[in-house]
Amino acid sequence: MKMKWLLTKLGGQYISDYVNKHDQAIVDRVERLLTISNLHQKTFSGFKGCYSGRDVVMIGAGPSVKDFKPIPNCIYVGLNSACKLKTVKFDYLFSIDKMGIDKIYSDFASVDCIKFIGDQNKGARYQIPESEIFKMGDVRRYMTDINIHEYSKCALYLESQPLGNFNSVSLQAMQFILYTNPRRIYLVGIDCSALGHFDKSQGTVDELKKRAKDRDDNLEEWARITAQAWNDLKEFANLYYPETEIISVNPVGLKGLFKDLYQE
Repeated sequence: MKMKWLLTKLGGQYISDYVNKHDQAIVDRVERLLTISNLHQKTFSGFKGCYSGRDVVMIGAGPSVKDFKPIPNCIYVGLNSACKLKTVKFDYLFSIDKMGIDKIYSDFASVDCIKFIGDQNKGARYQIPESEIFKMGDVRRYMTDINIHEYSKCALYLESQPLGNFNSVSLQAMQFILYTNPRRIYLVGIDCSALGHFDKSQGTVDELKKRAKDRDDNLEEWARITAQAWNDLKEFANLYYPETEIISVNPVGLKGLFKDLYQE
């Protein structure tokens, strides 16, 4: 009953009073959920089902993007350094991790489209500075379930829920794309590799390995978690969006998971 009372109140004094009697971690999660609900009502309002009957192409920065031949009459969503791809006009860009765009802030900002920028909530190594975000034009902010759920969960009600983090902006963007209810989703450059991008904007493979080591990343564990996350996303899509066909174009890491399409 008290929790229900708390959720109806947004003022800081109510949170403070509640801290005196309840675990701080629980209260922090409640505060974050309240913030997310308020934020996402603005961020995702009007997008539900907006691309019914349309096709959407999501483009990552994997090396296979170099082999992609643009598909006409589609909505284009780019991830991180995919913004540097000049063969398509992006309608949306997504980023959440500083490492994804820290060397190309100006390139990312220069693309004329709506940009969804996430709050990584994981500290200075990951956080995109607000001072850079201010320069990026039409920005919509979103938050994920990091430090809320033990394991990431796909969001169905984007206007009130955090996006499942999954340690991957591609999976965050997929939750948004599914929310728009397209006929088909084409996945391009989603190679599921932590080591290498089509434009080398994040450095050589050796440099990326060093950065991963500096962050104490276990790349094998990262690959395992990523594979499970994509399977979770597939199950979510099959359950809630069974009429949306998901197609991997020139697939690498996602080969065999969805319908595969090889361009000649």
